[in-house]
Amino acid sequence: MEKRVNREEERELIQAVKAGNYRQFDRLIVAYQKPLYIFIWRMVQDEDDAKDICQDTFFKAYKKIKSFKEKSKFSSWLFQIGYRKALDFLAKKKRQRTMLNKMEAKSQTAGNERQFEIKQEDSVIGKIIDGLQRNHRTALHLFYKEEMTYYEIASVMKVPINTVKSHIHRGKEIIRDRLSRKHQWDKQPT
Repeated sequence: MEKRVNREEERELIQAVKAGNYRQFDRLIVAYQKPLYIFIWRMVQDEDDAKDICQDTFFKAYKKIKSFKEKSKFSSWLFQIGYRKALDFLAKKKRQRTMLNKMEAKSQTAGNERQFEIKQEDSVIGKIIDGLQRNHRTALHLFYKEEMTYYEIASVMKVPINTVKSHIHRGKEIIRDRLSRKHQWDKQPT
C-alpha cells in the first residue's frame, strides 16, 4: 500500500534514520517504491530487472543516507541513484551483449575456419582416395559413404567378406600414410 509522505514527514523520517532509527527507512521505501519502480521499468523495460535495480537503489540510499544533504527532495536524490543504477545496468547489459556477439562471431569464424579446414582435408582425402586402386576405392566408398556392411559390400563387389575387410584395411593404411607424409611436408619450413 503506497502512502505518500509530505515534505515535513520526509524530513523527519530522514532525520530519524540519520540518528540511527533505521526502521523509519521502511516508511520511505513504502512511500517511493512504486514511483521508483515505474521510473526504472520505463528505462530497462523488464519487470525483474526493474525490481532488482529498485532494491539496489534503496540499499544504496540506505547506506548513504547520512551523506544526503537535504538541499533537494529525498525523492530527487533517490531517483538520481536509481537513474545511475539503471544506466549502469543498461551499460553492463550492452557490454555483455556486445561480448556475447563477439564470442558468437568468433565462434562462428572459428567454426567457418574449421569447416574450411575440414573441406580442405576432405579434398585432400578425396584426392588420395581417387588415387587408390579401384578395389580399395570402391570398398571404402561403399563402407563409409553408402554405409554398407561387409556382407553387402562383398555382395556388390562379388568377393569374399575377408577380401572386403582387406581392401578397406589396406585403403585406410594408404590414406593414413599419405596424410602423414603430407602433414610432415606441410610442417617443413619454406
